[in-house]
Amino acid sequence: MEGSIPEKKLRNAFVSMKVQEPIDSIRFLIDSTVFGSAKEGLLVTNDAVYFKNFMEDPVRISFESIKSVEAQNNTITINSKTCQLINISVDSLEKICSYINVISKNRRR
Repeated sequence: MEGSIPEKKLRNAFVSMKVQEPIDSIRFLIDSTVFGSAKEGLLVTNDAVYFKNFMEDPVRISFESIKSVEAQNNTITINSKTCQLINISVDSLEKICSYINVISKNRRR
């Protein structure tokens, strides 16, 4: 199916980022690894944004707790926590930030 996440990447990201929701709640995944394992990057579920940078612990930020989202160069900063992404366009970064902002604002209402 077009747009679906390959099963191996999905499982690698799920385990590596210590996702707390069911695996089928994953909406999208940005793989930030050089060889495509998806063990680092950014992942969005129905309830939260997860990310893991190389050699760092994973981060979970619930939509309700998001106060700010910014994109700069190859990074997305959410509530002062920064996710480093590789091989992603400025346009894609801006779309991701916009998506996260819309969802988090709707959840805080």
